[in-house]
Amino acid sequence: MAALPPVTNTLVLLLSAAAITWAHWALGAGRRRGFLAGLASALVLGLGFFALQTIAAVDAPFAFAAAAPGEWRPFASGPADGVIRVLAFMWTGYHGYLVVVGVASLAIGLAYACAGGFKAGKSGVLEGVAWYWHATDLLWLFVFAGYVLLAAGRS
Repeated sequence: MAALPPVTNTLVLLLSAAAITWAHWALGAGRRRGFLAGLASALVLGLGFFALQTIAAVDAPFAFAAAAPGEWRPFASGPADGVIRVLAFMWTGYHGYLVVVGVASLAIGLAYACAGGFKAGKSGVLEGVAWYWHATDLLWLFVFAGYVLLAAGRS
């Protein structure tokens, strides 16, 4: 399976941010079904993002060879930018670690919610998970911007 361009992954991650925001809002409003749906949606979208990133990593492994014109290989741009590729590889891996921690937090939160936890109103735990997930999204936007700049430098 061929890797999708990172804009697809970015949209999936931003949708997951909207879903966790929806869950947070629904909990505050006492809407349990909306809360559970938002939390489950954030988890599924987070897993989807991780799956898309895994496909991209398998399909386009770290390489020092230049990409052919029109070919999407996130870690292969030009002959003289090995440092840039190493940094891109490092930041993508670091972000992947943050996504794994975030998805695990969402899964634990969903299990806790399904077991009757998280009463209507504010929840410091859910707010912490939501802020963490948003920070992870923000970091990805910087990584994505780096990809866009690398791609612009290739054309």
